[in-house]
Amino acid sequence: MSYKIYLYDTDTDSIGTGTLSSAYIQTQLEAAAGQDVDLHISSAGGSAFDAIAIYDLLKKYPGNVTTYIDALAASAASIVAMAGENIIMSKYALLMIHKPMVI
Repeated sequence: MSYKIYLYDTDTDSIGTGTLSSAYIQTQLEAAAGQDVDLHISSAGGSAFDAIAIYDLLKKYPGNVTTYIDALAASAASIVAMAGENIIMSKYALLMIHKPMVI
């Protein structure tokens, strides 16, 4: 059975804050302890820098990582979605990629 992590936006959190931060994902990957990981994404994005850090954590993780685009992986969330060895997208989901800008 795979360890499940949900990267879902909330009213107060987007990528880079709260349960969508690279620090939180790092603690979740440590808890997974090498098990295969299913990362479910439904996010409009957030911090490009945090998304890159999450991507890097997932690529270095020793277990298999499958990313699921459940509803939306937009902007910074599209970076995270590409970290999966397997990327599975609902036929009703949206992947939105754009030229990144950091201020």
